[in-house]
Amino acid sequence: LEGRQASEPMAGCRSEGEDDMRTLARVLLSGGMDSTLCAVWASQTFRNVDAVAFDYGQRHAKELDAARQIAQRLGLPLTERKVRWLKGNLVGDGDDLTAQGAVVEGRNGAFLAAALAPSPAPSLLIFGACADDQAVFEDCRPEFFNRTNERVLSAHGATVLTPLIRWHKKDIAAVLVREAPELLALTWRCYSGGKYPCGWCGACIARSRGFIMAGLDDPQPANP
Repeated sequence: LEGRQASEPMAGCRSEGEDDMRTLARVLLSGGMDSTLCAVWASQTFRNVDAVAFDYGQRHAKELDAARQIAQRLGLPLTERKVRWLKGNLVGDGDDLTAQGAVVEGRNGAFLAAALAPSPAPSLLIFGACADDQAVFEDCRPEFFNRTNERVLSAHGATVLTPLIRWHKKDIAAVLVREAPELLALTWRCYSGGKYPCGWCGACIARSRGFIMAGLDDPQPANP
């Protein structure tokens, strides 16, 4: 996906490198659109793929249910890891659920470290950071992943891939609508922890903006 146009079919998104059964690609699967598209891409690109999801005390634990369903639909083994030392509004330390309020310092670094632990160890970690995340979330920027690869993951013989790092939500929505609508319907994005998406938190606004810019209807509208 990286460096390609969103209009290209998923079947064309192949890795340029050699792949064999010794290469384990592990998708960090949150249950949202971005990580779901990464899971689809990984399933098409690598022969040995699994997934990991994280319980970090988030108020929107419904995303874990979404991750389970998506992994099952794709036939990916899913490991769930607890990362319970993080602080921020998403774990109940405050009520500001805007994009700025949703920053949880150290979250993505903690997730990447925890993703290395389940055995067998992965060769690749696939993370669904996209271009729309980078203005607010420092740990979704290319510089963060470059530092992570150079200073941390090289010690473990693993590499982080970010196939959506240049993509926007509108691109991701368009590909999922076209290529995997049944998975898109399973995704979850709301921070508020309610039965239905709230429509006003940072995650809901980002998703809604993506569908509007893509000229598409979201199969999971807020507050139906």
